[in-house]
Amino acid sequence: MSFHEIAPLKKTRKPVPAPAPKKAQPKKHAPKRRPVAHKG
Repeated sequence: MSFHEIAPLKKTRKPVPAPAPKKAQPKKHAPKRRPVAHKG
């Protein structure tokens, strides 16, 4: 929900870097989903 509000804010500032943050999000979610890290 909040992501949709943040997307337009970044688009108004710089339409080119907009696609960059989108790729960084999935990378941050991947490590958080790792249940092994918590077991370590």
